[in-house]
Amino acid sequence: MDRERALLRTLYRDDVLEYLQSVAGVSPLRPLCALVAGSGWGGCVEGETVEEFALARLHPSLCPGVPGHQGVLRFVRFPQGHLLVVEGRLHLYEGYGLPEVLLPITFARFLGVQIVILTNASGSLSPFLHPGNILVLSDQIDWTFIPDCFPQPVFDEKLRHLALREAWACGLSASEGVYVGVLGPSFETKAEIQMLGFLGGHAVGMSTVKESKWARGLGMKVLALSLVTNWGTGLSPSPLSHEEVLSLAEARKPLLRTFLHRVVTEILYENRCES
Repeated sequence: MDRERALLRTLYRDDVLEYLQSVAGVSPLRPLCALVAGSGWGGCVEGETVEEFALARLHPSLCPGVPGHQGVLRFVRFPQGHLLVVEGRLHLYEGYGLPEVLLPITFARFLGVQIVILTNASGSLSPFLHPGNILVLSDQIDWTFIPDCFPQPVFDEKLRHLALREAWACGLSASEGVYVGVLGPSFETKAEIQMLGFLGGHAVGMSTVKESKWARGLGMKVLALSLVTNWGTGLSPSPLSHEEVLSLAEARKPLLRTFLHRVVTEILYENRCES
């Protein structure tokens, strides 16, 4: 706990930490798992919402400005336990700093969350990774060029295998691979796509890399899931757009709902049995 406290103090003043702890203490719910719904994943967690409030409750400046990101926290009841859903991610390219971007993860830790599921939309860096596929992150490359002192992430092997199994059971094409996180918000050039693929990346996006390191540093297990929504520049003749990302995600939403329900149910059941 002392190590976690020291890490928290690299980003937050003591009064901020005390406030987050007080907000967390108001709710009687103690979810074991949290899910951050990235682009295309909003509204994919179905279930009874027993509590909901805006991200702005954690800090008045928190208001996601990207289409598809609502900016609310939901506590969803499952038969096996509760899930904290962060509906809407804050991005560094929106002008937020690391303390703001990582605040939902920090708050989740104060609630006692032990497992974080990070979701995002990404562009393919490989002709073998098609739009519509699920990439279960086995590793990542932080290409944001924003320094931090966080531990490097270790995506939990057991959770990765669970996600792959459930994706295949739902009829989704899924594989493990390396995610490259860039600052954005512009799409990459053809040369940049070729470079990132050469460096070992399979998909590229504008989030997740800082959250995964921070969550691991705070002692939480991490599972990261990427929905490949488009080809990287040069892999397709069509121009790229955020609308394309949301369009493909919308078409995949029924399968994503089934997939996430199976993953969350299994995670909550296994951790309840271990508790």
